[in-house]
Amino acid sequence: MFLTEQQVTDLTSVSAPFGAARTPPGWWFTDPAVHRFDADSALGRMWLCVGHVSQFEAIGDYRTLDIGSLAVIVVRSGAEQFTALRNSCRHRGTRLLDGRGRIDSRIRCPYHAWSYTLDGELAAVPNPSGLTRPADDDLALGRVALERWHGWLFVAVEPTTSLAEQLADFPGLPCLAASRLLEVAARDYQVACDWKLLIENFNECYHCRWAHPELYERSRGVGYREYPHRGRVFTGGPMSLEPGVRSLADPYSFIEPGLTGWQTADSRMVFYFCLFPNFLLTIAPDYVMTHTVWPTVKGHSRVATHWFVTPEQRAHAAFTIDPAITFWDRTNHQDFALCENAQRGVAAAGHRPGPYHDWELCVHDFDRWYAERLLTLGSR
Repeated sequence: MFLTEQQVTDLTSVSAPFGAARTPPGWWFTDPAVHRFDADSALGRMWLCVGHVSQFEAIGDYRTLDIGSLAVIVVRSGAEQFTALRNSCRHRGTRLLDGRGRIDSRIRCPYHAWSYTLDGELAAVPNPSGLTRPADDDLALGRVALERWHGWLFVAVEPTTSLAEQLADFPGLPCLAASRLLEVAARDYQVACDWKLLIENFNECYHCRWAHPELYERSRGVGYREYPHRGRVFTGGPMSLEPGVRSLADPYSFIEPGLTGWQTADSRMVFYFCLFPNFLLTIAPDYVMTHTVWPTVKGHSRVATHWFVTPEQRAHAAFTIDPAITFWDRTNHQDFALCENAQRGVAAAGHRPGPYHDWELCVHDFDRWYAERLLTLGSR
């Protein structure tokens, strides 16, 4: 997209040092050109979380990702192997798979039945004598870079660095030896607002006292300087549980036996991290919750929410995740209503950006990152 002089001025204002910065202009939530940029550049060129290893239980389990022009299949292709492939047949481009599911040893095109191995190699073609194979092309499906991070799977089309290097400054919390976690619940939400409003909302609790009475009753403490959790491509920090509260669940119900690896001081905290661009990680004492926020059509988003526990918790006779789902489903809908209302506000004629509040440092971290990315890539 081509940035106007005013847009460059607006973005420079957002990316200024915190005390001098101004909140984003309305156009970065409403402009169709920005929506296209988000899908193809802001997200499409970044490492994107596509799931957790526990969501691929057997060889052949797959799920698809669509963002802008990017269409990818992620499949468990071996006992400990995962592969990301372009979701387009090498014959005439037909889409191969949709959604999530399980296939046998072959990915089969629904049009002319070309089939591929789980690694993307061409396996069989009907009536092969009628096909002249190019000498310089094995007709395999295109590969997409895939890496693991603490059990979560990320893909990137044009990675400029490895995922490990990108997140090298992420804090080494003990509970994030998370590859053993098991997914125990999932919810999908459709929200009538731009995805960036949802990311901003996650990154502050300035609104919590009025918008989330149940959450505010159980967790209020913010700003713990002994937990410096801000990095190059992430931001976040902890909030403390109130005295006598053991869990963010409804009703109060600690999911025994709790996550393993917690230090005593951490067990009173709930950690919230935003890994840019769109992966939101919540680590409570008794479960892990993730939100992945995807733009769909302009001004609308999809939020995929997942809950994880340890195998020991899952095997416990009294285990249930339902209280946590009840609590966060209500909190999510409260946030979604706020964000949808914010979308209407920033789209209104005459909207003018204002200053950030001191409790919105993490919001500014994300906004500054996005503004600098738009300044860099949006001018090409």
